[in-house]
Amino acid sequence: MFYLNLKALSHQNYPLENIFISLSFEQRLVEQDPQYFEDMIQNIKLEFKEFGDRLMIFTHPKNVEGEAIGAAANRTWGTRMAVEELETRGIDINDFLTTSPDEDIRLHKEFLAAISYEYLTLPQRRQKFFQTAVYLFANNYWKVPLLIRSWS
Repeated sequence: MFYLNLKALSHQNYPLENIFISLSFEQRLVEQDPQYFEDMIQNIKLEFKEFGDRLMIFTHPKNVEGEAIGAAANRTWGTRMAVEELETRGIDINDFLTTSPDEDIRLHKEFLAAISYEYLTLPQRRQKFFQTAVYLFANNYWKVPLLIRSWS
């Protein structure tokens, strides 16, 4: 699923050199089939080589003390590792806007340009939330069974 998300990011109407991506995979899953993940990571790097070293891939360790298992913990880990990596490179993270879409989301090609514009033009931008509340425009919403759509 995340492949479509990466594909959408590679087609943003926004300078690709300003897009940094952090992927974080759960160690529990990697351990189930390490060769599969190794091959997949190589394929991702090859397919999305336009991102170069701005495409950062991490493995979220299992059994981190005090951490609940789930997507939020994995995202937090990936973000923490990306920040450490960027700071190691001497990149000022205060110049970044971040977003954390689910892996099945395909961001509209204008999403990063629009969110950047909104951020840069609002006077009290540091007191605002710039994440889309509901993604309905290009995700798998219409491809799931009716009962799931109704519940969602």
